Amino acid sequence: MTTRIGIMSRGFDARAKTRLKKFHSLGYKNIIDLWIIDSYTVDKSFSQNQLEEIASKLSNPITQEYILRTEKIKVKPKKEFAFVIEIGFLPGVTDNVAHTAGEIIEDGLKVKFKETEGVYTSQITFLVGKISKQETESIALSMHNPLIQRSHIKSYAEFVKDG
Repeated sequence: MTTRIGIMSRGFDARAKTRLKKFHSLGYKNIIDLWIIDSYTVDKSFSQNQLEEIASKLSNPITQEYILRTEKIKVKPKKEFAFVIEIGFLPGVTDNVAHTAGEIIEDGLKVKFKETEGVYTSQITFLVGKISKQETESIALSMHNPLIQRSHIKSYAEFVKDG
């Protein structure tokens, strides 16, 4: 079973403030807020207790909180947004953070990933404000290198529908 573990800041997020300033400098002044979630997609079956343990090992309990999403559990966004952009590595590109997360899981739970199982990372940026899909696509292009990374964009309605 595939599980997504989302890690986000509990309070002030310097990365989000820096990214917001960058978007404003690019002319996207209608973005009034944003937040970032670091996502770990774990493609291996684990019990709920094991998933909680994995999430706690991948996050800092003082400054971060986590969300678990499996096929059975849909996640509602913490607040409304216009669009969400997910950036992740293309298949075959080395994902060092995912590799390290996989080692943490293997060492912490004393398990081994099979060749068909693994961990994959992405970063999700939620944009708040009056922006169009076309503007969001342009923003996504400024956030990633299409030679080694992919981007996915969803509106608030699409995100809620897909869970």
